[in-house]
Amino acid sequence: MTRPWESYLGNQPALYARKVLKDCGLREPPFCERTVVDYLGLEIRELNHRNVPAQFRGILNNLKTACSWLKRVSNGNSLIYLYGDTITERKRLSVFHECGHFIIPWHEGYNHSCTENEIESPTRKRIEREAFGCGNEFLMPMESFVRDGQSLEIGIPAIEQLRERYVSSLEATAIWYAFTFPGPC
Repeated sequence: MTRPWESYLGNQPALYARKVLKDCGLREPPFCERTVVDYLGLEIRELNHRNVPAQFRGILNNLKTACSWLKRVSNGNSLIYLYGDTITERKRLSVFHECGHFIIPWHEGYNHSCTENEIESPTRKRIEREAFGCGNEFLMPMESFVRDGQSLEIGIPAIEQLRERYVSSLEATAIWYAFTFPGPC
């Protein structure tokens, strides 16, 4: 794949998320996932048992497990299927995760809903880690997250405050807190 020099940001997925946030003019979290989706030209289609057409029943069963799925369409109308009965915090991370698959250049040719037999397990795990890294940067940008985290007393109350500020799940916030904190926490 050949990319124009201006769009080359290296191999760090978070850099792609930072560029999109900057291009969208988003400066202060929490960031609206719909703004990012609109900027990228994606569409979100929420499915649940109350509104699922027959042709989407198989997708719905998969969404109960994975919560979201990016479907690339060659005409440019790519969309994100999202399980509508998921809690808001998980929806946000899932949408941002799928945006990560969409903007990371080397994810372009992969079918992200494939079975493990179609993509070797180590490759699949790396792809998913990269998309989550990008999704975390959308949801809880490292610069502001670290600044906010360091302004708080170490402990569970800090994680709860950060969770509220970034509208993220307690689990995702705790993982990001432990990952970004500059010492034992």
